[in-house]
This record gives sequence, structure tokens and C-alpha cells, in this order.
Amino acid sequence: MANRLRPEIIITGAGASGLWMGYHLINHGFKGKILFIDQNLYSRKGKNWSFWAKEDEEISKFASFSWDTLLFETPKVYKEFPIAPLKYFTVRSSSFEGFMLHFLKESGQTEFVEDEIIEVLGNGTAICKNNTYQAEEFILSSIYDLEHIQKEARSFLWQHFYGRVIEFDQPVFKENVMGFMNFEIPQTHGIDFIYTLPFSDRMALVEYTIFSKDLLEFDEYAKAWDQYIKKTFKSEYWVLEEEFGKIPMTDFRFPYRKEKILYIGTAGGHVRGATGYGFKNMYHETQNLALKIISGKVPNQPFQSKTRHDFYDSVFLKVLKTHPNPYEIFESMFTKRNPKDVLKFLGKEGSLLDDLKIISACPPIPFIKALFGK
Repeated sequence: MANRLRPEIIITGAGASGLWMGYHLINHGFKGKILFIDQNLYSRKGKNWSFWAKEDEEISKFASFSWDTLLFETPKVYKEFPIAPLKYFTVRSSSFEGFMLHFLKESGQTEFVEDEIIEVLGNGTAICKNNTYQAEEFILSSIYDLEHIQKEARSFLWQHFYGRVIEFDQPVFKENVMGFMNFEIPQTHGIDFIYTLPFSDRMALVEYTIFSKDLLEFDEYAKAWDQYIKKTFKSEYWVLEEEFGKIPMTDFRFPYRKEKILYIGTAGGHVRGATGYGFKNMYHETQNLALKIISGKVPNQPFQSKTRHDFYDSVFLKVLKTHPNPYEIFESMFTKRNPKDVLKFLGKEGSLLDDLKIISACPPIPFIKALFGK
């Protein structure tokens, strides 16, 4: 089938990274046409993306909910900590996508096509199931080869999670306190914890989260989730939504550019390897890339540039894989250092001195063994 149009930019995927990419291009003055290709434009499941930031940062305006206090729990520790001037934000995907699609369509510069992408080529061609498209300048691709990543990475774990939005018949939650990590559940599969986002004193998203090498059978997630709820709450509740997700956590060196292909999102290494957080990083990375495209200064480099944070992630992932009680690493960080400084470290926002202070709070022997490959 013949090409339908020849846009300057093709963006493969209209998820978080693709929408951020289009938003930043248009918001910063790109004048060309942008084509979005996604196989599920009109049949999406709801997601929740979270990050921490100051309230005056632009990204915070997209949030649906926010909290100023986080809760960290282990069998030994119960610690609520305020994080001002930061807040912990959650974005509901339906709200974010609604805003972005309206903004992008109103620009008059975009077109959206629902089609299955078969392959993207270095010459700017997107081969799809029903058509073939050609980009004049670049393809911004969020497509990655999972098998290749798992084969080539020195360390690879899944962050996988199963959650439900539930509503109780009486107040059970502290509205201003989000449950950042609750390790008071059986450590069965690697690192197991509960993550809770209270939307009111009766309603919350409660997620059972695991860091491990292997995924579970689906009914195992639901069983563990049910066990936690029955043990923790005695009130009657209703299930409003269900969510499942999986995020690669890896020290794989992600590509940056292949001829006319520029990689974004998970495919471009925009998800933090040791934490799985990506939404805020995608915002910044796609903004930086948009400015380079507009100025005509996109580097011709095959791989993402290495930073000290990549080194931290590689060592940290090895520790998480080999430590007999890996949650104790997080326990050391949050009890021995200011939690706000821990968030800066996890978000790659601290100085080298800040980073060293956090690292020094952790048990040294596991890190020394990981550093020297033992």
C-alpha cells in the first residue's frame, strides 16, 4: 500500500514517552508535521504514573493526586516522613492522555494512526501491518527488543506489580500519607512490598510489587494481594479498578540513535535502571531531545551517554539480586539518612557528595562484593 503522508517526524507509540515527545516539540516551536502510530489508540487500559517534584515544576500540573508525607515500613521500622518542599504526585493516564491528545490535535500539526508496527528502519521508514510510512527527519521510537536486552545486560530484574483501586465502607486511610514501601509481607519472590496511594480516607490504589528475575502466574499476584488486604483491613470493600504492569530494571546500555531513528522511553533508557521510575525522567529527556531536534543539533552517537548513575544502578542491581534480605538496603537508607536526600539520590538529582552520603548508609560488604563481581 502506498504511503499516506510524509511527515517530518514519526512517533511510534502514543504512551507516556511518545506524548511527552510530541508535547515538547510543539510547545518549543517545532513547525513540521508529526505522525503518531499506535496499535491501541482507542482501547487502552488505565495506568497510574508517579514521581516526586516541587509543586511549581511544570510536570506537577499534570498530576491527579499528591501527598506531602510518605510512609516506610519494615518488620523493624514504621516511619512517616514529610518531604516538603517536594510532593509525591500521581498522574492518572486517562487524564494525561486526554489533555495531551487535545493539545496535540489542536496544534494542527499532528495525525494519529491506529496500526500495528512491524519494523522501523534506519532510513526513516515505519513498516506497519496496514501501511508503510516515511519520516523526512526522524522516527522517535519507543520499541525495544526485550530478548536482546535480557541476553546482553549484566543485570536484569523485573519490577512487576498487581494492584486494585478499592473503596471501603468506612475510613481506613490517612489521606495525606502515601505508602511508599511496606515490607511487612512475606519476602517470597525477591523483594516484595506493598505500595499504597490513598485517593481519599476510604479509597486507594493498593499494589503488590515485586523486584525479581522472573514473573509470576497471574493468579499468584491476586492471591498475595488478597492475603495482604484480609490481614490488614477488617472492613468491607469494593473493587473499582484493576492494574497490572511490568518494568525492566537493568544496566543494559540503551541505544540513542541509529541513522534516522532516535530512541525514547524505555527503549532509550529513560527508566531508572535500579528503581523503575520513568515518568519524570521521560519528561526531561524528551524535552532535551525536542530542543536538539529543533536546533538541528542531534548528536550522531549510537548509545546513550554513560553517567555515574548508570554505575550506581549496575552495582545496586547486583546487590538486590544477591543480598539475602535486600529490603534491608532500603531500610538503611531511609533510617540513617534524611528521606528527602534519599529521594534526590533515587531521582538522580543529588550532587556526587549527596550520593556518597546515601551510599555510605548502606551495608558495605554486599556493595564491595558486587563492585568486584563476587
